Amino acid sequence: MAHGEVRITGQRWTWSPRAMVAQQGGSREILYGAMLHRRIGQDSRFTTDKNSSALHLGLFHRWGDALIPTLQFEWQRKLVAGLSYDVNIGKLRAQTAFRGGAELSLQWIGMFKDTRVRLPNSKG
Repeated sequence: MAHGEVRITGQRWTWSPRAMVAQQGGSREILYGAMLHRRIGQDSRFTTDKNSSALHLGLFHRWGDALIPTLQFEWQRKLVAGLSYDVNIGKLRAQTAFRGGAELSLQWIGMFKDTRVRLPNSKG
């Protein structure tokens, strides 16, 4: 499995193009797309406290199979709740009438310490 993500930060929105390739036996999955998010609230300018929330919107494509619109809400940089829906556009679309499946996700942030290093002259 291989995964990659790039963050492009603007004044209000952050754009994150992503890609993932997974292979198991003779099966391979290729997924690519992007998320767009905006912070809601403000982190402290005087301490290291970061407790703003964020709204994430995204669209992904699973190669030859589905389009996946995604909506997530991040609460105080601790918990992310998401909803996505796989719209079938592959070979089975005639049988499924483009129906796919809804997915709910829940992510906990902060289990491990953030060890990323900022490059000189970078924003944020």
